[in-house]
Amino acid sequence: MKVELNSPDEYRGFFISEFAKMERSIDIYLATYFIPDNPNVSNDLISILIDRLGFDNKRTALKVLFDIRNELDTSNHRKTSTFKKIIDSCGELGRIRNSFAHYHSVMVTDKMKEDYGTVIGLVQFRDSVKIIWHSRDDYFKIIDKITLTRTAIEKLRKNE
Repeated sequence: MKVELNSPDEYRGFFISEFAKMERSIDIYLATYFIPDNPNVSNDLISILIDRLGFDNKRTALKVLFDIRNELDTSNHRKTSTFKKIIDSCGELGRIRNSFAHYHSVMVTDKMKEDYGTVIGLVQFRDSVKIIWHSRDDYFKIIDKITLTRTAIEKLRKNE
């Protein structure tokens, strides 16, 4: 997916928006695991409990449910591989999300855009100043990974 974004803050905002969609797919997966046939109660579970969990706690809960499913059905290696890919992807994307959410965005010069395709820099001030630069291609690879992970979670939920 490629959209036209014009500033580091737009890249940052779009990333956080796409990540939030993936996180919501985890919320729905968790809620419908426990209450599959009652959307009203599933929504209550999300708003009362799941929305109060941080992303890493949601990822851990998802991993535990996947582990339970693996114990119940050890014959399906493909599903086990899918579970692992989703959990690993969520972990990696969660770390990237933290930089987009908590680090300051840095203006990118026209020369950096032209020479390197750089579209956003995120500066971390902990211990020392460190800037994480993202090219347009790298940025959209991350966005695509978010979309693929969200789609995989939704597919699992619909196939159960």
